[in-house]
Amino acid sequence: MADGSEQEGRRDFVKYTLFKLADRREYRIGDTGDLKAEFAAVLGEFAGRVAVSSYSLVGMRGDADFLLWMVSPTLEGINELSAALNRTALGAFLATPYSYLGMTRRSPYVVDHRHEGQDGGGGGAADGGAEVFVYVSVHQDE
Repeated sequence: MADGSEQEGRRDFVKYTLFKLADRREYRIGDTGDLKAEFAAVLGEFAGRVAVSSYSLVGMRGDADFLLWMVSPTLEGINELSAALNRTALGAFLATPYSYLGMTRRSPYVVDHRHEGQDGGGGGAADGGAEVFVYVSVHQDE
């Protein structure tokens, strides 16, 4: 277990990528099982380096079908996973209308305070909840 000073300074890279699947007329319906299996296999290969949660956006947005929430202590892990997903057969049928990259920082108020089930206890990794709310804000220096 890391000491408090190491945990306090830990930052994770977080990427929210929204994907839009191409019109079904562009690929054969029978191929979808193979396409999804290959995509899932690539996600599995990176399981130890990048925490990933997926969320369906069907019925929520007209310009995106699903969201991948990726969290990693290194930017390289996220970049390599994104490139590998784009190289899959399914990647050829995906557009990326939105992609947001950010960083997290542990709260200085919870460095020494720990209890089971506390928020942020996973070190910033996606916690597998049923929903995720992404609020995009832009900071501009004046």
